[in-house]
Amino acid sequence: MEEQITDMLEDLAQDSDSLRGTRVVCRTGSTLMQADLRKVSVSTARSIVVLAEGRSAHVCDSRVLRVVLGLCGCHIAGHIVVEVSDIDNEKLVRHIAKQGYTSLGLVC
Repeated sequence: MEEQITDMLEDLAQDSDSLRGTRVVCRTGSTLMQADLRKVSVSTARSIVVLAEGRSAHVCDSRVLRVVLGLCGCHIAGHIVVEVSDIDNEKLVRHIAKQGYTSLGLVC
């Protein structure tokens, strides 16, 4: 995990001009644990990006749904951008986020 963060930070440093002053913070922990989400201050983040990861659209979107459910319980002040692999799951993700009163943007 630490190696992934190092690689990501190196990639960001190489393309720092495109960030236009945006500060990127990388943290580790479980996206399903409320304690870990509080530790990284998701409730005060201006933006949260949830990326789909996995081999199949079904696996990717089920993980994304679990993360969005966890985030909805954290009283998010900012907005969440979610990558959805299967367009058919877009309505479900929107419905879950709406229940948690979260501003949501979807990328399919």
